Amino acid sequence: MAKLCKAIFLYCVFINFTLCQSTQSTKPLISFGELQELKLDNYNLRTVEDIEPDQLESGGFLVGNQHSLAHISPSLRVNILAGKENETAFRNGPGYSAYFNIVQDLVQINNGSDIIIADLNNHCIRKVERGNGLYPYVSTFVGDCGRQGYVSDPVSPADARLTHPLKLLHIPEENIFYYLLDKVILKHNLTSGRSDKPMYKDLEFFTGAYTS
Repeated sequence: MAKLCKAIFLYCVFINFTLCQSTQSTKPLISFGELQELKLDNYNLRTVEDIEPDQLESGGFLVGNQHSLAHISPSLRVNILAGKENETAFRNGPGYSAYFNIVQDLVQINNGSDIIIADLNNHCIRKVERGNGLYPYVSTFVGDCGRQGYVSDPVSPADARLTHPLKLLHIPEENIFYYLLDKVILKHNLTSGRSDKPMYKDLEFFTGAYTS
């Protein structure tokens, strides 16, 4: 069902969380244009890269907004979980002090307690933990942020070198992630803790997986 929701958001342009909840209403809650006008103090959602229904809060949304990860409540209040509005860099730590360089894609795991992010221009995969402590905490999930490269043999996540991660695909039944990079698809086995040899880029594989 989560894959179906992602396909709806990616290809239908409108947020329509009611479809994912299998309710009778199919009226979009808010359009992308309206979303970009939402503000919190001096903050607005200028460049929306990805949207997901929040698994921790029914009716809420998570928004990848270029350099930040935002949360929208059911009442449409915006809160920045991690990153900065107009600042691009790399830094791990509490969400309020963390930096991203284009939040290209996001996937929730562990029932929404953890958010995995494709950090496009930092060339790595980031993790935002919401289950512990007062503030979300940002760490590196795969790669060495700021250093790009390619994987030719199975390596640990810390030793993997990525180039422009574009999309994430999580297969929870197999405990596996697939990362669509600039030239390849990288398989990450969470059980073994290894990033396997890459496959050739196959957009049909990703499209089929999102919509299946």
